[in-house]
Amino acid sequence: MSSKREQFFMYDCPELGVARTPGNQLGPHIFRYLRAITYAMEIPDGKRGVLFDYGCGSGYGTEMMGSMFEKSYGYDPEQIAILYARKMHDRSNTYFNWVRADHDIAIDFAMMLDVIEHMTPQDAHEAVGWIADRLAPEGMLCLSTPVARTRDGSNPSNPYHLHEYQPGELWEMLRNHFTYSTLRVVGGNIIGCVKK
Repeated sequence: MSSKREQFFMYDCPELGVARTPGNQLGPHIFRYLRAITYAMEIPDGKRGVLFDYGCGSGYGTEMMGSMFEKSYGYDPEQIAILYARKMHDRSNTYFNWVRADHDIAIDFAMMLDVIEHMTPQDAHEAVGWIADRLAPEGMLCLSTPVARTRDGSNPSNPYHLHEYQPGELWEMLRNHFTYSTLRVVGGNIIGCVKK
């Protein structure tokens, strides 16, 4: 295993039959996808064209949300995750890839649920910018991440996290690309949507 993200995926993915880390449950992840559904429902019918799940892991969330959109794309840098997602969540309107396509795509709803804490701040900023550049005019990004225990994001609560954010620090990164936010702290996590 070469990266913390790769190690996290391998040790924290029950869908692959691998033991979970103590105290880290699947339930909160599903809750965040259910919260994302409520935000996606704000998009009027007929305008839910493209869903993009950045850091989709095993793909269960992409599939969970996919029926609401004409096309759903799941991206994860870990090839093993994408191969599993393709096997388990094969739908005619759902596509999974471990290579982030840099072609033009108009995203109506993007998700980064429990993803940015596994990236360096520089990589997270680049990923958010990549999404912002591809959002449709009325598109939105839904994200969640744990609240940092320290002001500078050091000493993360999970050994697989590279950086955790305070709400103000997260907004500082997001405001370079977005003007509207519903970010809130819920149960030790920052969750919400941002729009251009």
